Amino acid sequence: MNKTEALARQQALVNQARTENRGLTAEEQAEFERCQQIIDAEPAGTAGQGSQGAAEGQRGADPAGPDAIQQALAAERQRTADITSLCRQVGMDAAPSIDTMQAIMLKLLRQTDPFGESIMVQPRFVIVPVGYGFKMAQILESPQIDVEGIGSHTANALYQYRNRLQAVEEGTINTLAKGEALPWFMAGDPATGRSIQVDYLNGMKTPSIRRSQPAGRLGYVWDLWMDWGVSAVDWRGIAKNPGVQ
Repeated sequence: MNKTEALARQQALVNQARTENRGLTAEEQAEFERCQQIIDAEPAGTAGQGSQGAAEGQRGADPAGPDAIQQALAAERQRTADITSLCRQVGMDAAPSIDTMQAIMLKLLRQTDPFGESIMVQPRFVIVPVGYGFKMAQILESPQIDVEGIGSHTANALYQYRNRLQAVEEGTINTLAKGEALPWFMAGDPATGRSIQVDYLNGMKTPSIRRSQPAGRLGYVWDLWMDWGVSAVDWRGIAKNPGVQ
């Protein structure tokens, strides 16, 4: 499978999901990501058999000439645009923005129980890597924005959520990404949809402290300990956007 075929397969997966008014299944998501790996692995400016005619027209030309460079840049820009378009259709692989925020909020709000009834998980926390906090402040605190096709000074629909959504910057996300795409998450209000639960031994939520003075030693020895555990309760209470580099 070359880049052109991979892009076509991604588009087919997205179109099928949209036609059935659902998101990608686990199998479809895995196939989408495999296609993405093929697209990323293919050098810029190549598109398999689809670029054969262009290649024949350039035989004998300097491969490093200005025309070849411009064509490679144009092909790379088109590749990026195609990937971005596909990802926007499923609300994935993008930094926080008004569109991606709306997509991830709808993903939570449309969650259902085993009987198909809506459970209406209310969005509450936006967990982002360090560096996205400023962007989140702009998104939530701007009463008006410019919208293409509508005009400037358009009401920002997310402005009403400025007191309902809490942005949390977490440096661990940056560390675990190791230079790759930075994912971000939206978690629901625990009152409407639990996702992560923290438990404490015997309900003790503060550290235990013990002081002792060993024989033959000047000064005190302090022992501090705390027993706690973290568990995933319900996957429907949290949504993830794989993000971008």
